Amino acid sequence: MPAGVCTRRFDDRLGISPGARLLSRRIAEARTLLEQTDLPIEAIATRVGLTSAVNLRRRFRARVGTTPGAYRRTFRAG
Repeated sequence: MPAGVCTRRFDDRLGISPGARLLSRRIAEARTLLEQTDLPIEAIATRVGLTSAVNLRRRFRARVGTTPGAYRRTFRAG
C-alpha cells in the first residue's frame, strides 16, 4: 500500500496526520518531564526526540503558548 494511502487513512480515522500525532505525543511527554523532573531542557529535547533545546522551545511554544522554562516555573509555582 502506498504511503500516501496509509497517511490518508490515518488522518481519516484520527483526524490528524501521523507527523502531527507524533509531535503531539512528544510535546505531551516533554510537559510531563518538565513537571516531574529537574532534567535540563536539552536532555528533555533529546529524550522526546526533538533533537535540540532550540527545536523543543520552538515547537513547545507553538503548541503550548509558552517556553519550556516558563512552563516549568509556572507549574512548580502553582
